[in-house]
Amino acid sequence: MADVLALKFFRGPTGIRKKVLMWIGLGAIFLASSLNFIRMTPKGMNSFGFFAPIRREEYEIVIKVRRVATAGLDAASMISHEHIHLLQHKDEHIMAASRNVIWPDDQLFTETARANKILPHLKYILERNEVEARLHELVVSFYRAHKNLPLSAPNFLALLAASKQLGWLVSEKLVLANVDFGPVFSEVVERDKMQARDLEMVLLSMPDELMLRFITEVLPVMYGNLLKYYGDDLVSRKFLSQISRPNFYDELYALSATAPAKCEALSPVTLV
Repeated sequence: MADVLALKFFRGPTGIRKKVLMWIGLGAIFLASSLNFIRMTPKGMNSFGFFAPIRREEYEIVIKVRRVATAGLDAASMISHEHIHLLQHKDEHIMAASRNVIWPDDQLFTETARANKILPHLKYILERNEVEARLHELVVSFYRAHKNLPLSAPNFLALLAASKQLGWLVSEKLVLANVDFGPVFSEVVERDKMQARDLEMVLLSMPDELMLRFITEVLPVMYGNLLKYYGDDLVSRKFLSQISRPNFYDELYALSATAPAKCEALSPVTLV
C-alpha cells in the first residue's frame, strides 16, 4: 500500500549494518495524550507503526507514513522506536523477563491518575518495552546534540535533567532528594516530543517517592539495556555494575538481579 512503509530485516552475513505546576500539569498532559498523542494500543490499532516478527530470522517494521505525515510527526523517530522493539525481541535475556508491571494500580498510581480515562494507555506506556523505546528517543536526541553518551549513572541522570520536556521534573526531584547527578548539560530539544511527553506523563502519575525511585532505579537499568542494544555489551555491563540490584526495576517487572550469561554482542548500530 502506498501509505505504508515496510522495512524487513534479516540475520546473517548480509544482515543489518546500521541500526537504525505539577498536578495541574498532570491533568493537562493526560488530556493532551488522550486526544492527540496516543501512539498505539497494545494490539497496534490506531498506531503510527509497529514491529512484527515474521519468521525465525525475518522481521518487519511497518510505518504508516500517511498517518505520520498527517500528524506532523517524524517518520525517522517512528522507525527508530520500532527498531528498538526489534532489538528487544532479539535479546533472549530481556525477552525472558516480564514485560508488564506486576504492581497493583492503587500502589503505583496516584488517585488522580487512577481516576483518569487514559489510565489503560498509561499502563501500556509503562510496559518495559515501551518505556525503553521512549527512553531511547531521549538518548538519541541527547547524542545528536552532544555527540557522546554518558557512561556513569550520575551522568545519565544529568542526561534526563537536560531534557526540555521532562528535565524540569527530573531536576526538581533529584535536588529535593539530595541525589548526586552529573554536570549540567545544555538543554536538549527532543526530536519526538510525543515520546518525551509520554515519559513525563508516567512520572507525574506516580506518588513522589515512587517517581524518584523510577528516575534513579528503573530508568538507569533501562539505559544499560539500551547500551547493549546499541551493540556494546561490555559498556552495558560496566554501566549496569554501578547500579545496586535488586531495585525498583526488578520489583516492577519481576526480573532476576542475576547478570545474564555472557552472550555475543549485537552488531554495532548507528543512532538516528
